[in-house]
Amino acid sequence: MNYKKIYNSIITKAKLENRIKHNGIYYEKHHILPRCMDGKDNKDNLVLLTAKEHFICHKLLLHVYLFNKSIIHAFHRMCHSGKGDYVTSARDFEYARILLSEVLKESMKGKGNPMYGKKLSEETKRKIGIKSKGRNHTEESKEKMSLSKIGDKNPMYGKPGYFAGLTRSEETKRKISLSVKNIRKKECKYCHMFVAPCNYNRHINKCKLKLYHEID
Repeated sequence: MNYKKIYNSIITKAKLENRIKHNGIYYEKHHILPRCMDGKDNKDNLVLLTAKEHFICHKLLLHVYLFNKSIIHAFHRMCHSGKGDYVTSARDFEYARILLSEVLKESMKGKGNPMYGKKLSEETKRKIGIKSKGRNHTEESKEKMSLSKIGDKNPMYGKPGYFAGLTRSEETKRKISLSVKNIRKKECKYCHMFVAPCNYNRHINKCKLKLYHEID
């Protein structure tokens, strides 16, 4: 697929229409040659695009400039803006996250890692450990955090779920099933039921036999 040709056709169409902002149609400014590629802010390098065209162009630029780091960051921001400007598909949402993850992984290698060549003293490690152990949220703070994410306050409100539209192959399902079976389960001290570690605390708090043990 000729990504550059598709990109240029969108830009040319927009240029020929002599678009004007605030004429009843929503447009966004777009740098034809990205600023990270030395694109200027002058009139010749700017074009007005619809939100849909703008999103598509940034996705095309990933291929035109062979996954340039700055262009990946720009595409990721569009997919995770949280403003509702773009209705991102689950596939694009995941794609943007995977690309950014790879970029960050590369940037943290060798001298790019802020801890490169440094070594924490045993005293510093001890202090970090003590500080981490003391982080306990009160029931009130937990409730406040929960309420702050309800309804339209949730950044994913009205948007497709992360795994929406995604299908797992039979091989992937088999691997997930095997990994779950290999997890060592914990025994409930009240009903003696074996529960996965990630669900243990929740089970303990809601165990039907807990009340009888407390009465005894």
